[in-house]
Amino acid sequence: MRKGTKFALVASVFAIAGAAGLSSMAIADSRGSHGGGHHGMGKHADGHHGKWHKRGKRGKKSMYRMIARFDTNDDGKLTQEEVDTTRKDLHAKNDTNKDGKLNLEEFETLWVDFTNRRMVRGFQRIDVNGDAVITLEEYLEPFKNTVARRDRNDDNVLDANDRKGKKHRGRGAGRMMERFDANEDGKLTQEEIDEVRKKAFAKHDANKDGKLDLAEFKTRWIEFTQPRMVRSFQYIDRDGDAVITVKEYLKPFSTVVARMDRNEDGVLDKDDRKRGRHKGSDGEKK
Repeated sequence: MRKGTKFALVASVFAIAGAAGLSSMAIADSRGSHGGGHHGMGKHADGHHGKWHKRGKRGKKSMYRMIARFDTNDDGKLTQEEVDTTRKDLHAKNDTNKDGKLNLEEFETLWVDFTNRRMVRGFQRIDVNGDAVITLEEYLEPFKNTVARRDRNDDNVLDANDRKGKKHRGRGAGRMMERFDANEDGKLTQEEIDEVRKKAFAKHDANKDGKLDLAEFKTRWIEFTQPRMVRSFQYIDRDGDAVITVKEYLKPFSTVVARMDRNEDGVLDKDDRKRGRHKGSDGEKK
């Protein structure tokens, strides 16, 4: 893949679902296909590991999650060997044709397997009465007042005028427009949002009972997250030959222990959460 066409992974590798990210399909549907990122792939993670070095509570949580997911012998200490071994095993498990490479279809299986837990949490958040199915009313609920909440000039539509003075909201508003502005007039109404979501609901209601069970919801989840999955694949596929070798799969995490090892004892454990400066990619403290 040529350098100019590579896609960077768009979010923290160990970010867990939350209101600020891709916490559920309710939230995800408003974000567009570009937000949320490679969403915490843990043992599967293929993101830019520099994102782990967030300071403060988020940084500590990230380190603990990584130890929990990669610490194969459960001794509370994470070595680079454990990281590499876990990722090699994942590569082998999903290499169904045993050619030593992951094609896009095989990578998708890995992706879907990991995001299953987040998908279930998303389902549960929308299924407010906990009856294990999502009705159309429940599916529409998270966005029923979207336009009213964001309509700054009270003209009952969302357009460019509603983004003025709020630079940090411009990107998200643009994505909403892309997803929901059915007539492409640059103005987003509540009716358009509801109509797009109704069509998505009907499309994935396979048995036409007016409800989405978990299996039906999963097809919606896979469809929605596919663009991020493809970008993640492209990011790992360094040479752009449309397959991921073991070497390419290991690369994003090849120096992760060295970079996060604050006390330089060769492992990651609770002692490395103490305050101090992180190391750069060259191993030197910054």
